[in-house]
Amino acid sequence: MLQENEWIVEPEKKVPVIKTTDLIICGGGPAGICAAIAAARSGVRVLLIERYGFVGGMATTGLVNPIYGFGYFEEGKQIIRGIPEDIVQELLKMEGGTLGHRRRSECKACSSIEECPTNGISSLLCFDPEAFKYVAIKMLEDAGVDLLLHSLIVEVSMQDDTITGIIIENKSGRSCILAKIVIDATGDGDVAALAGNPYEFGRPQDGAVQPNSVILRIGNVMRNEDRIAPDQIFPDPQNRIALPSVFLFRLPGKGEYIVNYDCGIYDANPLKAEDLTRVQVKAVKEAGTVIEALRKYSPGCRDTYLLSTAVHVGIRESRRIIGDYVLTKDDVVSARKFDDGVAKVAFPIDIHNPTGSVDEKNPMVGPKCGDYYEIPYRSLVPQKIDNLLVAGRCISGTHEAHGSYRLMGPCMTIGQAAGTAAALSIEEKVSPRKIDTKLLRKTLIKEGVLI
Repeated sequence: MLQENEWIVEPEKKVPVIKTTDLIICGGGPAGICAAIAAARSGVRVLLIERYGFVGGMATTGLVNPIYGFGYFEEGKQIIRGIPEDIVQELLKMEGGTLGHRRRSECKACSSIEECPTNGISSLLCFDPEAFKYVAIKMLEDAGVDLLLHSLIVEVSMQDDTITGIIIENKSGRSCILAKIVIDATGDGDVAALAGNPYEFGRPQDGAVQPNSVILRIGNVMRNEDRIAPDQIFPDPQNRIALPSVFLFRLPGKGEYIVNYDCGIYDANPLKAEDLTRVQVKAVKEAGTVIEALRKYSPGCRDTYLLSTAVHVGIRESRRIIGDYVLTKDDVVSARKFDDGVAKVAFPIDIHNPTGSVDEKNPMVGPKCGDYYEIPYRSLVPQKIDNLLVAGRCISGTHEAHGSYRLMGPCMTIGQAAGTAAALSIEEKVSPRKIDTKLLRKTLIKEGVLI
């Protein structure tokens, strides 16, 4: 009789090839959405594969809110436009879709650039998750993107260092889809890892990753601030002990807020189903505790109630795929620009305590107010795989640098860069590694990207 940790051998079986296309986007989060739209607008055939029944990734499944990273509030200082801004404009057309770009209340309360009270996070974009689902689907369809939902990517078909197909499983069974180019926008770098590209996980000294986030949506809050910090939620420090890292973020709906706080489980591996289960169960069980604490101790929350919990816990960090360039902390802090830069980022290095130790502090350092660094295209190009690009938080960077570009705003503009690069690769019949980055930058600028 078989025991735990032993192996079984599955019988071999043929896997049908059900489709051939130019480009497969793996993952329908903010990065994957922008990549797919960018490529489809360029005229290539695009298939977007997503495991849930809707797109949006952390913006919808995770209820992560707001979107950070669009840049400075002052006119002329926004650093992200292009397709991400197109999404914002579509949300603005919907009643209750978004509050639009908002200025942090603390912004401009400084006496010098070195004394920024927002740590360089001067703007935010609150949005309704259901509106985001609708807008994303509409924009994908308008661009001509083919969608395949409810499908899990389980394997890749390889020939030497080239991916020939993506193998999926869904209610129809196991099947394969062929493509010329693949973009890994899974967040966890699943495709690159399956293809055998090297990657890093966690910080160098112990492999610890940032804790997952518990996200709730609540209603009937009698306040109107866009962002409410722990000391504002619980004015009495004694009432803050149970939920020390909780934040509230305003939604467009009247009295609606997102509750975001670290789960308190510091040894959870987001690549293990058992650990994800543990965190998800705790999130659902603690929802009542959170509501009770808000009602009892937080001004304006006496009659608040739970609207929903996230379908998926908020994942901050997992694999970082090693590419032709590894972005570093020094690149971020020194506001480094690159000849092949494809995205601007102004967000600080935001690393939530990986272990829960009181001795470890969030660095919150980044480019000086008004400045930014760039993501080089080489950080989107995996080291070993010829026809693969990565987009979103799984691009090539160190643990520290990742703490800055992991936000949805930067991930969206990285996605547009990846989709545009993939389209150029297909049109020019060269591998993504060999495309003309000057032409890529010129194309991105033409499409409204601010580089």
